[in-house]
Amino acid sequence: MDDWAVDSSVVAKWVLAEPDSAQALRVPSETANRRGRLFVLDFAIVEVTNVIWTRFHRKLLTLAEARQALSLLQQANVQIVPG
Repeated sequence: MDDWAVDSSVVAKWVLAEPDSAQALRVPSETANRRGRLFVLDFAIVEVTNVIWTRFHRKLLTLAEARQALSLLQQANVQIVPG
């Protein structure tokens, strides 16, 4: 079993188009293929939410894009652990 801890920068790449998003998106599937689990610290969710809000506020994301990113964040198959 391969368990991994990921930080907010990886999680952000799952829900927002960023450089290296393709690489980051392979992490969940490769971890699942190895019957592993993904862990993220609880504050990483807050950090990624703030990135989404900031991009929306700066008009880099539409409301629909921001909502989609938040929805993807909520659907992320990770174990959230206290930081």
